[in-house]
Amino acid sequence: MFNPALPFQTLLRKEIHRFFTIWIQAILTPVITTSLYIVIFGLTVGQQIKVGDGISYLTFIIPGLMMMGIVNNSAMSSWGTIFIGKLNGYFNEMLIAPLSYFELAMAYILTGVTRGLVVGTIIWLVSLPFGGPIPIHPFYALTIAVLSACIFSCSGIIVAIWAKDFDQMGGFNTFILLPLVYLGGVFYSLKLLPGVWADVSRFNPIFYMIDGLRFGFFGASDSNPALAMSVALILATGLTVTCVWIFQSGWKLRS
Repeated sequence: MFNPALPFQTLLRKEIHRFFTIWIQAILTPVITTSLYIVIFGLTVGQQIKVGDGISYLTFIIPGLMMMGIVNNSAMSSWGTIFIGKLNGYFNEMLIAPLSYFELAMAYILTGVTRGLVVGTIIWLVSLPFGGPIPIHPFYALTIAVLSACIFSCSGIIVAIWAKDFDQMGGFNTFILLPLVYLGGVFYSLKLLPGVWADVSRFNPIFYMIDGLRFGFFGASDSNPALAMSVALILATGLTVTCVWIFQSGWKLRS
């Protein structure tokens, strides 16, 4: 008897297997990069920086580095499959596969979430020998990490479908994603910023994701934890609905 969930399970397994086959790029590279950040910022420059709440600077930046890995890898997961498939003309075949549009969207979203969480977890494990933190509120930390991975997995899908060439893909990464990540508080607390710049940072959604993850680890944050969770939940829900609509409408796919 035909299992109606089989096409969805097959696509999900295929996409997850694909990123594990490129483990050097998908897993090893973020680990090396994070280790360098820990050594440079945590063990050297960080000795001179005080962030308060009895937290060392090295410990403070770990959740930010984890979120940076989650954000980048969740987005890149969708870019690789959908953008290349669209350019080569074979991604349209997925629109006539025996999958609902919701299943199609969720397969790619969950692949991005899986890749982001795998990288984020490995970054945390790498940090432990350097004094990385143990989460005080593990369920909160895991929830906001999953929602953040979902947000940028969806963002990767939308950008991959929207972009016409590699320049537009690179432009999104260079001019939107990277500034949002680095200005989201990966390496600093809002307490260290002048008032106006602290206010500007509060308009950056990635700030709430990083700050929420810090709350999960330390029990202290620069923003209200309920607000951080609400921002992540609203964005994740809205972008998931948008991805389903894009596959259903064929926007930028059927033209």
